[in-house]
Amino acid sequence: LVCAVCVWYKKDCYTFPIGTHIVMKDIQKWIVFIIVLIIDCLNVTSFPSEKIVHIYNIPPVDYSKADAVESDITYQLFTNKNISGVYVTKESAPNIVNIDIPTKFVIHGWLSNETTYWYGPYRDECFKKGDYNIIYIDWSKAGSKEFYVSAANCKPIGGYIADFIISAKLKLDKVHIIAHSLGSQVAGFIGKRIYEETGSKLARITCTDPAGPAFENPKVNDTDRVTSADAEFVDVIHTDIGHYGYIEAIGHVDFYPNGGTLQPGCPSYEEDENCSHARSNLYFIESVNSDKFLATPCSSYETCIDRESNNKEKIIFGENVPKTA
Repeated sequence: LVCAVCVWYKKDCYTFPIGTHIVMKDIQKWIVFIIVLIIDCLNVTSFPSEKIVHIYNIPPVDYSKADAVESDITYQLFTNKNISGVYVTKESAPNIVNIDIPTKFVIHGWLSNETTYWYGPYRDECFKKGDYNIIYIDWSKAGSKEFYVSAANCKPIGGYIADFIISAKLKLDKVHIIAHSLGSQVAGFIGKRIYEETGSKLARITCTDPAGPAFENPKVNDTDRVTSADAEFVDVIHTDIGHYGYIEAIGHVDFYPNGGTLQPGCPSYEEDENCSHARSNLYFIESVNSDKFLATPCSSYETCIDRESNNKEKIIFGENVPKTA
């Protein structure tokens, strides 16, 4: 059993801690949903303990610390016809990238690179499904520095990638960015820059456990982090809230598998502090060619965990989530 606890207002989803009382001034405008995701009969776990919340003592991101340059980024293109991949640049992309098929950019997080564990599996699942441009982003030169610097580098790195997308003449309604952790904040700046330069938005941004430290508690301004305004559709998977992941709902739809914290099968944070954070990518990869990730709206949190919801409506979680979710 995988649960998400959300309060929906129009298309925005806001989370609230278990046990919190919701006060609605205008009941006609608000609908309370508890989304149950049935994945593998997993058990609901508790919210983070005080032991791991200390990471939120990190001060807000300071973009004056940014030192990224455009050459810090590499782009490796994979297609169904070229599964070995080829490196492309802003200059070469217009002559190489097929703009008539969907393009998916994958963006890693802090202290990672293009060899990260999830790029290859996600690419392979996509190619089973259809024809795509899959572009590996490697921003490790700017994203493997001291955390404060890497966090600040999200802004210029996002701007450079946006410039690449514009130079490649990609059709924005065919661009989907899948970004993990600190990479999710990069994705937000890509979307912001695209809109500033073109007046149009990217089709979709998927954030897999977006980074919380330096961006939340205290929360930075919407202009300084990823938000639902950064693409036509922003979906978010939270698996490590209050530790490495962002706590609040920030997309058009936000999912909190197992309460959004310590995931089943993961050891304690003392043994492996990255396991739950990484699970967001594995869940998303599994959803690409699966119809088993279903969500059911419930009337309350109690009916969610007791499996007493009579709602027959189902929505798909992950890659194939409907844009009306």
